[in-house]
Amino acid sequence: MGCRVFEQSRGYELEAVELCGKNLKSVVGGDTNSLTLQGMSNAAYRAGNAINISKTTAAHAWSYGITNHHGIPHGHAVWLTLPKIFKMHATADTEQVSDARVHKHLQEIMHKLMKSLNIEVAEQADTILENFMISLGVPHNFTMIGADTAEQRAFLAKQANMERMSNNPVSFTDRDISEIFSLD
Repeated sequence: MGCRVFEQSRGYELEAVELCGKNLKSVVGGDTNSLTLQGMSNAAYRAGNAINISKTTAAHAWSYGITNHHGIPHGHAVWLTLPKIFKMHATADTEQVSDARVHKHLQEIMHKLMKSLNIEVAEQADTILENFMISLGVPHNFTMIGADTAEQRAFLAKQANMERMSNNPVSFTDRDISEIFSLD
């Protein structure tokens, strides 16, 4: 795939993030204003276009198992792992990424995403994203969806869709997975 195609995907991605930032909280809160609903529809459309071009990564790879075993919607399942995964991507060093060119590209993408999400310090990304989910009033951790034990969460960690996971730019250690799934 050419660089231009990936740039198009990134454009869709950033538009979707911006539209979600403007509309998601209102929609989750029950706002049925047609402009707000149209904003979320447009966000979903743009996110779908981005995914169609560049595919999905780790948060999506794990979300399928979470949805299947705990019955929560796909997008919500993505958000259960996304804050920690986002931080790990934003703070990844060269050894965690396939090569130096990919690392530089990942840093540029994460910088743009952090800017669009008003995240100033990469090490605080997980807390900021978790606080956003809390502000939506939805279950924001594994215990709240019924994965009460470390064994249940370890089971979910093993349910990754490997096709989706293979597209992830950062390699996760067992320690990273333990942190993502609160196994300690």
